[in-house]
Amino acid sequence: MLRQLAVTLGAVMLTVGATAAPALATGSEVGAQAASSCPPGQEFMPHGGSPEKFIHCSSDGRPYVQSCPAQLFWNLKLLTCDYPSSVVKQPTRLSAGTATLRLVPPGLRNLNATVTWGGGQPVPLGTVDFTTTTGQRLCTAETDFAGRTSCDVSGRLPVQELLNGYTATYRGHQPLKSSTGHGTVRVLRSR
Repeated sequence: MLRQLAVTLGAVMLTVGATAAPALATGSEVGAQAASSCPPGQEFMPHGGSPEKFIHCSSDGRPYVQSCPAQLFWNLKLLTCDYPSSVVKQPTRLSAGTATLRLVPPGLRNLNATVTWGGGQPVPLGTVDFTTTTGQRLCTAETDFAGRTSCDVSGRLPVQELLNGYTATYRGHQPLKSSTGHGTVRVLRSR
């Protein structure tokens, strides 16, 4: 079956076989977000938080969130809206970095992660949960258009546990698999 997506002036045309069914896409420009521009040469990107959505990059690099017609998911391999049963989950990779633990006043800065898929392509607008290595929630953040995210935590912290590092988990969805990475924590020494 031939499946094709044409994005023209905010409308999505889904072609299945020889029958074309036009549907209005709910296209909206992504607002003020760190690194809210598409990577150079990128026309389509997956939406890291919703299988029914994708990102269409304009010729000047502005990202627009588009929605597939009802009951269809974005197919990363075919770059089209498709039936959920035809969409194969793609692996993702999460790499976590080094955060800084401050003892006085207590705080954990720059818990960070980068989420990619398919050979290093970024996963934008995906949710990443940061926890201790035993699963205590620290914070949650959304990836930018480079697939990066970070967050800070203040107040009482499980210092002994944080010396073992932290865990960052991308939730994933159909068509992107979830992924997890381990980050390190360095202690900022007082002078």
